[in-house]
Amino acid sequence: MHIVKNHRNQSKDVTIELDRLDYNIIRGANGVSEILREVIRSTSDLITLNIHININESQVDLGKKINPLYKGPVHFSVLGKNKVDEKKEYEKDSNIIFIKSGNKLMKVNINDILFAHTDSKNYCSLVISGDKKLSVRYSILKLSQQLKSSLFVQTHRSYIINWQKIDSFHEYDQTIQIEGHHIPVGRTFKNDIYTRLRVI
Repeated sequence: MHIVKNHRNQSKDVTIELDRLDYNIIRGANGVSEILREVIRSTSDLITLNIHININESQVDLGKKINPLYKGPVHFSVLGKNKVDEKKEYEKDSNIIFIKSGNKLMKVNINDILFAHTDSKNYCSLVISGDKKLSVRYSILKLSQQLKSSLFVQTHRSYIINWQKIDSFHEYDQTIQIEGHHIPVGRTFKNDIYTRLRVI
C-alpha cells in the first residue's frame, strides 16, 4: 500500500495507527503537483491519499488527474475543511447573538428577529419569530448599532425592523405589517422606506 499525506499535524493519528499495523507511509506531499508525482512513482496495489483539502482543486478534479496515471484503486481520506466551507461556517456563526435575559444568555439568530421597539429611555424589546419577546438595556439607536446588520432599518424614532420580514406596507395609515404586527413609519424615515421599496 502506498500512502500519500499532505498535512503532517492533522494526519498524525492516522500515521500512528498505520505504523502500528505495519503499513508504510512513503512521504508527505504538498499540493496537487507533488501528489501526482507520488502517484506516478507508485508501484503499489493500492494508493491512499490522506489529504487536508486547502487547495483550489476539488477532490473530484484530483481524482480525474490521477485516473490516467494510475490504474489501481485509489482511496481518498479527506481531513479538514476547504476555505469555502470555512467561510460559510463563519458567516453562519456571525448571525448568532446572545441576549442577556435575567441570569441567562439567550441564543438568538438575528435572521429570526422581526423588529425591535423602545420600551423606555434605556430599554428596548426584541420581537422574535414565534411571538417571543426579549428585553435589552439599549436605546433603539444603540441596539441598531449593536446588531451591525444591513437587515435592520429604522422606520420610526422608536422602531427598527428586519427588512426581510416585511409582509406589507399600508400607505393609508403609514404602517408596515410583519407577522400580524403593525409598525409605524415616521415622517422622518418615510422617504428612506419608499426608496428601499421595489414597487412595480
